Amino acid sequence: MSAELTGPHRRVWLRTCTTLGACAALRVCMVVACVLLSLALVPAAAGADEGTRYTTIDAGVGDVLWVTLGVAAGLTLEANEVRAHSRRGRGPGFDYRVRQGLAVERTSRPRRISDALLWSLELSALSGPSIGNRAFDHDTRMATMLAAESLFTTLTVVGITKHIVRRRRPCSEACAEHQGYASFASGHSAMSFAAATTLAINARSFQWGPRSTRWIAPSVAFGAAAATAFLRIRGDRHWLSDVLAGALIGTATTLATHALRAPAR
Repeated sequence: MSAELTGPHRRVWLRTCTTLGACAALRVCMVVACVLLSLALVPAAAGADEGTRYTTIDAGVGDVLWVTLGVAAGLTLEANEVRAHSRRGRGPGFDYRVRQGLAVERTSRPRRISDALLWSLELSALSGPSIGNRAFDHDTRMATMLAAESLFTTLTVVGITKHIVRRRRPCSEACAEHQGYASFASGHSAMSFAAATTLAINARSFQWGPRSTRWIAPSVAFGAAAATAFLRIRGDRHWLSDVLAGALIGTATTLATHALRAPAR
């Protein structure tokens, strides 16, 4: 006879699984970041392409610290997600009207689909320069490095915002206790729009395809990012203003990272 976990035991089990999952994700992302930085620090081959915005930059100690601290800070904040319940902020009235008008689905299906879309966008942002350029040269390594910097900076900004605002999720009663007050801003929306913005920048910089079809990759990426944000609302994990703020944070952080490190030519 199997006994079901109820009450405090179920909350402890959920918290333990979430913490272990975040720790595993931290290790995986640290390995990925170290590999990307190792490749980026390889000296450029002679005769590097002079046609993109990445030719004039090179990786250094600052990039190593940027990505390493971004991974550590962002995922540490994610693993210790908002346990102080003193703030129960209410959002704008349109948040509640949208939730009432939208048939929210309190099942795992929207969450699973949004997770799959997010991971696909992040993988595409990191591997896009190599696939689109068909050569892992200096410019491709720099583009990959900036993609990692943009994603991990976005993760850190969102984590800090969650801990400062501590807004109650719409599903706070059904969510794990330590996740019920981490609604603003949406991390999935921020990361997906950061990845989509990275893909759009690289599509223009590396001139993916003829000019007449170069809009396809950015359009698909932003469509997937918008679908990710919608599914976070549909799954009752976020309010509308959460995903709008997340989209703004992800886009602005990525644009700022590229503007600071690799200005457009």
